[in-house]
Amino acid sequence: MAKYITSIERIGRVEGKREAIQYLLTRRFGPLPPAAAERVAQAKREQLELWLDRLFDARTLDDLLDPDSLDYGEMRYTTSVERLSFNRVLQEGFQEELLKSHREGFRKGFLDGFHQGRTEGTRSVLSRLLTRGFGPLPTEVAERLGNAPVEQLEWWAEQIDNARKLDDVFVGR
Repeated sequence: MAKYITSIERIGRVEGKREAIQYLLTRRFGPLPPAAAERVAQAKREQLELWLDRLFDARTLDDLLDPDSLDYGEMRYTTSVERLSFNRVLQEGFQEELLKSHREGFRKGFLDGFHQGRTEGTRSVLSRLLTRGFGPLPTEVAERLGNAPVEQLEWWAEQIDNARKLDDVFVGR
């Protein structure tokens, strides 16, 4: 039976792959140029997996990141010693980095998901309280609620007790 993977775990895995690939690219090709680092940072899971698969065959960073640059007919032979050496690097460094990256990615994904859930929950409760106390919300108020950070939403919620009309909630801060 397959293990259920939550969206937070999925995000953590992608972040872990991203960080592991950045580590491997830096080990293999040296410090990443800003444009390459940005491409890796913005890459989707499928692209990260493709780059990981192509890492053995790429002679340069451009070979790896440019989908049209690899010409397998002209690739030099990779010796077994090179492959063993690269595998040793993977076993020693990659596994440790991957575990660290997974933990950090999971933590970041969990915290981001927690913060987003907290914001959405606060927004939902505030919207219901405002509707209950003042009737249907005008579009501009709904938009304001939709764009506000959790701290602002909480402050507005605290103003409901003293508000005689809807505008009183939004006066001040």
